[in-house]
Amino acid sequence: MGDYMKIYNFKKKASVLIISLIFALAFSSVQAFAAWDDWHYGYATYTGSGYSGGNALLDPINPDMEITALNTEDYNSYGVNSSLAGAYLEVEGPAGKTVVYVTDRYPEGANGALDLCPISFGKIGDMLAGKIDIKWRIVKAPVTGNLSYRIKEGSSQYWAEIQVRNHKYPVLKMEYYKNGEWINMEKQLYNHFHGEQMGTEPLQIRITDILGQSVTDTLPALPGAIEAESSAYIVSGNVQFPDYNSNSKGIIGDVNSDGHVNSLDYAAMKSYLLGSIIDFPASDDLWAGDVNGDNEINSIDYSLIKSFLLGIITEFPKH
Repeated sequence: MGDYMKIYNFKKKASVLIISLIFALAFSSVQAFAAWDDWHYGYATYTGSGYSGGNALLDPINPDMEITALNTEDYNSYGVNSSLAGAYLEVEGPAGKTVVYVTDRYPEGANGALDLCPISFGKIGDMLAGKIDIKWRIVKAPVTGNLSYRIKEGSSQYWAEIQVRNHKYPVLKMEYYKNGEWINMEKQLYNHFHGEQMGTEPLQIRITDILGQSVTDTLPALPGAIEAESSAYIVSGNVQFPDYNSNSKGIIGDVNSDGHVNSLDYAAMKSYLLGSIIDFPASDDLWAGDVNGDNEINSIDYSLIKSFLLGIITEFPKH
């Protein structure tokens, strides 16, 4: 009997180890991305273009705005096309710092590189130098009011492309609700989300930002094929992303306080429930680990984090 129990316990531990390795491999790509507001290092050049016809299709752009083109690798961060289109970046150079709006892509730029407007370049460096070392990071957009949406020309109930504007943080994901399920819309290089067969009813959409925050909105029904607009049009939204406060409790599920809910949090939750650790690194560990808001950290929270990482759910129950 003793030998049998030893074999049983060994197999049980081996199974747990294999499962843990599978999850670590499955979610390792999530860990590879830098935190959303980490500093990036590179160089800056300057150009007078980007105010119209930029890759992000954010026209019309006020000629007084400080804008930039962003290198392709960073422009398409997190494995999402045009993920940082419309983002605001704080940029520091040898002579100072400023905030710029991403309106275009910088195809020939190396990782970390920006192609700034002349006004911005002049604020942080010597114009005669032409090229300077910089660092930059994503910051909250200085916007007010709700989100707005650009409906691309030709969009109809059969085929539509929608762009999100006036967002506080970069938008990585959009889904629409149909027949009882959320359907993902792939983001294009020109900063629009693509959907097909979206129907003739008012359109319920869910948008997720770079912090993992999701908001749900309802747009007017798309036109029929005959009524499809020959030019793009703007629809006013009804919601906005909440502010992120680094001094607040943080992100639900982010028990190690690295700015993301990932496999490290899953592993920490498992260790906590097994008694291997008695606390989380998060400043308010109960709030971070209690993802279903029942004032306990238990197997339900563990299962919800697993479902989130597998994509079965896209957000946790609200506290």
